[in-house]
Amino acid sequence: MSARPLAVVLLLSAFACQGAAAGEADPAPAAPQNVPAPAVLALPGTNWHVEVPIAGFTIEQQGAKEDGRAYLLARGPAGQTLSVTIERAKTPPPSTACRDYNASRSARDKQSIPGVAIKDSATSVEAGWDLVEYDLVLEGKPRFYTLYGCRTRSDAYVDAHFSEFPATGKAVRESFHGMLARIAIVDAPAAAAPKLDPEIEALCREGFGHYLEKDYAAALKPLQKALDLEKEHRTLSRELWVTLVDNLSIAYGITGDFARSRATLEYGLQQDPTCPTFAYNLACTLAETGDKKGAMEALQKAFDNRAKSIPGERLADPRTDSSFTALMKDPEFKALAEKLAALR
Repeated sequence: MSARPLAVVLLLSAFACQGAAAGEADPAPAAPQNVPAPAVLALPGTNWHVEVPIAGFTIEQQGAKEDGRAYLLARGPAGQTLSVTIERAKTPPPSTACRDYNASRSARDKQSIPGVAIKDSATSVEAGWDLVEYDLVLEGKPRFYTLYGCRTRSDAYVDAHFSEFPATGKAVRESFHGMLARIAIVDAPAAAAPKLDPEIEALCREGFGHYLEKDYAAALKPLQKALDLEKEHRTLSRELWVTLVDNLSIAYGITGDFARSRATLEYGLQQDPTCPTFAYNLACTLAETGDKKGAMEALQKAFDNRAKSIPGERLADPRTDSSFTALMKDPEFKALAEKLAALR
């Protein structure tokens, strides 16, 4: 199991960025236990923002895009996807803008996907949203369900998209409609980011410092304490939280405590099922303990989700990772490692 110091150096500086984003504002009220706070989207300079319920979803992207849009992308546990976009219009949109835009969506999908058929199309208006929903059907493939919602505010469009593949039926569709109805446009500027918990910040700084100095035994106590506190109430950004779990699992592995390394990673994957860093580290831990099948499955999962790495991270080459030295003598594992290494 190899340590990766670069991301830690970058993310130690991110504490300053996250704290600066908070300014001097009071921390936002905590969400009820086990219910994540809504994700917040806003365009710069506006006196309103959008709050998106994300229970059951994992955020992959959130914030401003290069073209000026505000964008959120989140995924559910079994093929569900949620995205919300806020985009400024060149002129204030007319009252029929969303209805007219929705009328063209299925035609655009048919044009972009050769051979697709549109089934069970329906339009409606719910909770201020103009909606259109339908199934995309390709011969021999499961149905792909999609629900679009559009509404306007001032000089902007707010666009929501829910999808599921393969489509599983009425219950999920009803849950999507319920989530859409709870997306709120709030008449207030987006609140400043909550302040970092001083104790967690201090523990992470201490633990990351020991980790950079390769004193992995000393890193264990502060990093484990920080994770325990984060389990009670999440305060870290995703990048810092992933780095915390990553560094703690590696520190356990390097010091020979593979049971705690595995437990840490399995907790991380429960919270962020598609995190490639956690899956890769789990493959290392399983390989170190002789679980070839488990290591291969985790390694494949890591590379399947490699695009979801935190900024600055790249999966290691399994052919040269010391955790896989013994397994590289196995033809089946070697073939997988070579195939995956070509994807880096």
